[in-house]
Amino acid sequence: QFPPTQAQPMTATEAQIRYDQIQRLLGPTLGRIQNDMLDPIVSRAFRMLARDGQVAPPPQIVIDNDAQFDIEYTGSLPRAQRMDKAASMERLVGFVANVSPVMPEALDSVDANAMVRSLALDLNVDASVIRDENEVEKVQKDRKQQQAAVQEAAIAQQQGEAAQAVGAGDQAMMAAQDEA
Repeated sequence: QFPPTQAQPMTATEAQIRYDQIQRLLGPTLGRIQNDMLDPIVSRAFRMLARDGQVAPPPQIVIDNDAQFDIEYTGSLPRAQRMDKAASMERLVGFVANVSPVMPEALDSVDANAMVRSLALDLNVDASVIRDENEVEKVQKDRKQQQAAVQEAAIAQQQGEAAQAVGAGDQAMMAAQDEA
C-alpha cells in the first residue's frame, strides 16, 4: 500500500499519511492484543502482587470512592492513538470557532471543561497542573461575579453620564429662557 521510497526526502504530509496508514493497519490488532492477552496478564500479576503485600495499599481516597484500577499503555502506538484523538478535538475546536460567528449555538455543544480534562489525559499532562472540578466551579463563579460587577459599574457610569447630560441640557434651557 505504500508508495516506493524516493531519492528525495518525504514531505511532512507524506510522512503523516504513511503514519496514519500504519496506525489504521496496526490499531485493531493492538487493541485485540491488549484486551485479550495483555490486560488479563497484567491485572492478574498486579492482584497477585497486591495480595502478597508487594504493592503499597491504595490511598484512602481511592478506597473511599471504591475506585478500580485501569491499565494505561504507554508505548508508541497507544500514544499515537491518543494523539489522534487530541488532534480530532483540536479540529473540532477550530470548526466550532469558524462557525460560531454565524451559528453561536454551536458553542453550546462543546463542554470546554470536559474537553480540557480529556486532552490533558491524552497528552499525559501532569495532574498537578489541572484544577479539580470544585476549584474550576469556584473560579468560574468568581469570574461571573467579577463580570457582573464590571457590567453593573459600566451601566452605572452610563446612567451617571446620561443624568449629567440631562442636567447640563436643563441648565442650558433655563439659561436660554432667562435670556429670552
